[in-house]
Amino acid sequence: MEALLNRSFQLETEIARLFDLPQAEPSHRTWASKVMCSIALEHAASAKILIGNGHKTSAISLFRLQYEALVRSIWVAHAASEAQVAALCELINESNFNRLNNKQLSVDAMLKELKNHLPGHVMDRLMEFKETSWKPLCSMVHGGVMALQTHAADFPPDLLKDIVKLSNAVSCLVANSLTNISSDRSFAGFTTRLYKTYRDCLPDKEVEY
Repeated sequence: MEALLNRSFQLETEIARLFDLPQAEPSHRTWASKVMCSIALEHAASAKILIGNGHKTSAISLFRLQYEALVRSIWVAHAASEAQVAALCELINESNFNRLNNKQLSVDAMLKELKNHLPGHVMDRLMEFKETSWKPLCSMVHGGVMALQTHAADFPPDLLKDIVKLSNAVSCLVANSLTNISSDRSFAGFTTRLYKTYRDCLPDKEVEY
């Protein structure tokens, strides 16, 4: 696990470089997408720090938050209406929070809209994570049966490694999102190169972007 976590941190450091790329079309839309990418990567890194310190239940809950932040970053960039983008970027206060928050879609609703905007292989990766991991992660977040039993008996090491690798794959999608909103085309194919370089800390399935 220590070796996997170290490689994961190296991967996240590579991805973090992309935040310095110029935006293709500076706007509230690209700004919000970039911020959500930063949130997703922060959740990923924080989860692995928690695992390294033995706080596995809290860590695994963060993987759901990482995925949600990724989906919202992609949805904002490709599918959100101008009104929804404006609601996400408007400075909140006590009087407008409920109104602005109610304009934001659920993960399922965002994924449904994204089907008309994303390449099939990217949509497949998003849906694969949702279909295989969502219910167990919800159980962890909401103090369900999986949270109780894995906390009481310790999380199975092999399953924990698989979840860390899935988190790293989500981080690669963060990288893909960041390169898509950038004007620097020299980073085209960057996500594919990440998959080749960090095969040891990613799921077995190879992906090209």
